[in-house]
Amino acid sequence: MMRDIIIDSPVHGQLIDLSDVKEDMFSSGALGRGAAVAHPDSKVYAPFDGVISVLFPTDHAIGIYSKDGIGLLIHIGIDTVELRGQYFHPYVKKGDTVEKGQLLMEFDAEAIQKAGYDMTTPIVVTNFEEYDQITITSGQQMVVCLQ
Repeated sequence: MMRDIIIDSPVHGQLIDLSDVKEDMFSSGALGRGAAVAHPDSKVYAPFDGVISVLFPTDHAIGIYSKDGIGLLIHIGIDTVELRGQYFHPYVKKGDTVEKGQLLMEFDAEAIQKAGYDMTTPIVVTNFEEYDQITITSGQQMVVCLQ
């Protein structure tokens, strides 16, 4: 029997298909399955209760693992690793337990865009092979279907 897990988008903006991201590692699904947010606002929230599994040293990406076992990567912008943390302000560190809706990070989307970076923010389920299907719903949610 399949069970749906609904994931609220951790970043507010326009939810788009991952294949529309202008970065092959994401659009091809090589890093996971999911969606992306175009025109993100400047905050990242925990989409579910979980644990921070990764906070990149450059603060441009966060990994979070849910109590249901979903591994989610939130990658703020494209090639923003090159900024080496400039314009990113995390409020969590690796190993922190977080609650749904908790503010994880703020970033200066306007400054990052002025520096020449695409702000499209991929949100991918990294352990996608454990799930039957991952789809975008209308609004600000993704649905992960358990096998």
